[in-house]
Amino acid sequence: MNDNKNLIAILTQMLNQFSVSSNISETLKNVLAEISTLMHAEAASFFIYKKEVDKLECQSCIGPVDITGLSIKSDQGIVGEVFTNQTSKLIEDVKKDAAHLNKVDQKTGFVTRSLMTVPVLFDGHVFGCLQALNKNTDQQFFDTADLEYFELLSLNLGIILKNIELTEKAVLDKLIEKDIADAKVAQSVLFPKVDAYDFISGGVKPYRELSGDFIDYFEVNGNIAFIQGDVSGKGVPATILMSRCMSLFRLFAKEELSASQMAKKMNFEIYGQGTDDRFATCVMGWLDGNDLEFVNCGHNPVLHYADGKYREYGTSAPPVGILNDEAFNPSNQDITIHEGSAIYVSTDGITEAKINGKEIESKGLAQMAKNQSGMTAPQRYEQINRFLQKDVIRLHDDATLLVILPRN
Repeated sequence: MNDNKNLIAILTQMLNQFSVSSNISETLKNVLAEISTLMHAEAASFFIYKKEVDKLECQSCIGPVDITGLSIKSDQGIVGEVFTNQTSKLIEDVKKDAAHLNKVDQKTGFVTRSLMTVPVLFDGHVFGCLQALNKNTDQQFFDTADLEYFELLSLNLGIILKNIELTEKAVLDKLIEKDIADAKVAQSVLFPKVDAYDFISGGVKPYRELSGDFIDYFEVNGNIAFIQGDVSGKGVPATILMSRCMSLFRLFAKEELSASQMAKKMNFEIYGQGTDDRFATCVMGWLDGNDLEFVNCGHNPVLHYADGKYREYGTSAPPVGILNDEAFNPSNQDITIHEGSAIYVSTDGITEAKINGKEIESKGLAQMAKNQSGMTAPQRYEQINRFLQKDVIRLHDDATLLVILPRN
């Protein structure tokens, strides 16, 4: 019969080592040496389950033969049987048990006479198996008392492994959380200031942490270049494509290309550079005084509100990135905006937002425009942005708005 005090000391040692280092292999090797002594076992090993290959691999062992790295199928041999059934197994004489893998002994030169194998599990999750081999006493075999001690060790090991798993997940989640926070800051820097001009303003209201919508406007030799768009997908991949679209637009705008030329060159750079489901819808162009030149690449209609009425300007090109250069032939559209009129460019996150279960649509956006007479572009954007934050509004996507007023 083994000494309870010795077992408690070993369990305490294992807990202390894991609290200092989460190196399972290093800690288990030390602990297994103590276990072997306590159990009078010639060898002991821990097999961990590798889900990606559906195999059990010896992560740590102690004894005359080093089997670290030995890998077996999760349903193979006694270890596989114990892992699959989640039930301990005590074998007095392995020669009488067909499940024992004699070929392992043949390969290593180690002769197994008796063994006990227990699953290492906690809260329904099986991490692997512990195994002790060949009891070196006059008794010559392990008994049920040995198995009880071994199962107690296994239970504590399962708890420790679960704690390590949760700790690693918490650390990873924290790192991801920090990365996303940093990305949000970096992304916000890409967008122009809402109040940079009185006659043009806009911004992005992300639905999640990171946005796939984008907006930019800036002066080039007295004229204003602008773009507002929405890339396919969500999360980091969408953010990368969004940044690429904005970088390309800034480059081509500084070359003072026409709206259609900028769209053509952007499509050339993006098409074929990613997967088939990576594309962007956008409206890009120029404001020259009161004259607007733009191309609508598969985006929401451009809304022109004037004299109590509104008109929509639909697409004049496919989304950027879905057709090759020869098939992509954008055409410019032109609007002259006079005093009292305004241009609203939105993503579908705004027009498809719901109030009391009904989508806002272009008609709702035009109604908001009707009530914004006399406001500057930043004031108009801020008012609509505040409206979208009301409890009665249900957003399902990033919501982005660009407002353009006559410059002269």
